[in-house]
Amino acid sequence: MSNELLPKDLEQFLLKHIDSIAQLEGLLLLREAAEEEWSIQKLASRLYIKEAETAELVRTLWRSHYKLLLWGGLCFLGLTVSNALLVIDKLALPLIDLSAWRLVASLLALLIMLYGMIWDTE
Repeated sequence: MSNELLPKDLEQFLLKHIDSIAQLEGLLLLREAAEEEWSIQKLASRLYIKEAETAELVRTLWRSHYKLLLWGGLCFLGLTVSNALLVIDKLALPLIDLSAWRLVASLLALLIMLYGMIWDTE
């Protein structure tokens, strides 16, 4: 059995992305209650910190650590468009070939993800 308190990948994530206990607590709280609608005031009251500190905490998390989620979400949106075009192509309009449009939608989706992974990560 290992003497490590945390798995290496978790330790690396915490060291790279989490700057304070408030950030860690905020992230865990938002993840635990992801279905809730959170405001700065509500999060500040749950973390027992000032609203200005909470706003800065949220900005920091958004700005520096979760950009890849944005690019991944946009990529999957493009792939969803491609799949919708496939359904339309095969079921609704079988006489019209939409394969080029499907490929363009897929290519754009993957280019968006590639951009995010290469040029917009730290």
